[in-house]
Amino acid sequence: MNYRIVFNLAVCILAAFVLLVLIGVNIFSNIEKRKTFYYFLWSLVSVTIVMVIDIVSYSLRLNNNVHPLVFKILDAILHISTHAASYAFLLYCLSFSKMPFRKCMITSVISGIIGILSSITLIVNIFTGYLHTFEYVDGTLTMIRSNYAFLVFTYLWINFLIETIIIITIKDIKASERIAYLLFVLIPASALVFHVIYPGYSIFTFAIIASFLAHFIYFYVQRGLTIQKQEKELSEKQIELTISQIRPHFIYNCLSSISYLCTKDPEQAVEAIDDFSSFLRVNFSNISQNKIVPFSQELEHTMKYVKLEKMRFEDRVRVYFDIRVDSFQIPSLTLQPLVENAVKHGICKRAEGGTIVIKTSETDKEYLVEVTDDGVGFDPNVPPSDGRVHVGLANVEKRLKSMVKGRLEIYSKINKGTKMTIHIPK
Repeated sequence: MNYRIVFNLAVCILAAFVLLVLIGVNIFSNIEKRKTFYYFLWSLVSVTIVMVIDIVSYSLRLNNNVHPLVFKILDAILHISTHAASYAFLLYCLSFSKMPFRKCMITSVISGIIGILSSITLIVNIFTGYLHTFEYVDGTLTMIRSNYAFLVFTYLWINFLIETIIIITIKDIKASERIAYLLFVLIPASALVFHVIYPGYSIFTFAIIASFLAHFIYFYVQRGLTIQKQEKELSEKQIELTISQIRPHFIYNCLSSISYLCTKDPEQAVEAIDDFSSFLRVNFSNISQNKIVPFSQELEHTMKYVKLEKMRFEDRVRVYFDIRVDSFQIPSLTLQPLVENAVKHGICKRAEGGTIVIKTSETDKEYLVEVTDDGVGFDPNVPPSDGRVHVGLANVEKRLKSMVKGRLEIYSKINKGTKMTIHIPK
């Protein structure tokens, strides 16, 4: 048994499998920009065809009864597919090179013409054998090369050179991206030299796998990190927008309470202003840092808010605390908007007021913060019909998700009350 052929066959099967996986990844992911997607996919498919032809060819070589013409045909298809892969990657390089359109067209047309001529030459070789031919020597299939055999790889060398020049001259790409593109070209180019010197070993197959993997590693690692950074920046901007909505929402209600106290009880108004200023000072400090805070600190802020509201509504607002656990963290201004919602839209819509219970507990997987009221309730699936913009609950939900991967669960029944539960994973 020719172990060299078996080795090359095993390598080609592995290569074909890897390239098929990469084709699937390229199709079902959005790593590549849509503009370059088809060029890169074209290159992948062409190289996969090369791998399949290699597998068929090496498999047939294990049988010494196959006519040499079959190997000539397979060899021609293999090299034409390699030309197609090289041309596709050339178009890929041109697509992000920002070269003037006219130069891109001239380069692609010239390369395409050379590729067509090379392919015609390979087809003619099937019948003439003036480049190379296959014959059985002492029972072993052997490639017999002519003095013009170098023409088989001329097109590849031309494209490798053009691609390298394009990549080197691009100005608007990162150094790591430039290296990834150069590796994609230089690895198979180096292997091609080895293949010309030692044609019996399929090193070119290893090189193609390495070049595609190097390219995909760049896209998934480097571009993946870029996407994560962009998502983080977007999340921070959303948080900032959310906070900017919460500030006036809360401040407006507190100032309304203080305004009411100024005419009813000036001394209580002074005390309320002190509480309000203390509350704002701590909260604005937390907000500016966009950080989560200990629950005990958020609870203290909420108690100050409750105190402000009780000064206004007196016995109409009854609040009870059942704090069983407080050793966890929560985004600032998360509990207070829930209590505010219970006060403004729940119990205070009843003449007799109502009761709010703030409770914390924990399970094996999460911490729970519950705000329950016996107010008028509402239908969570029906938008408010009072003409006002209600941002509190939506903001709490967004901030929980963005900052601690938490969630807000709301259960409400009209004329029965509302229960809002914050879930924070441990």
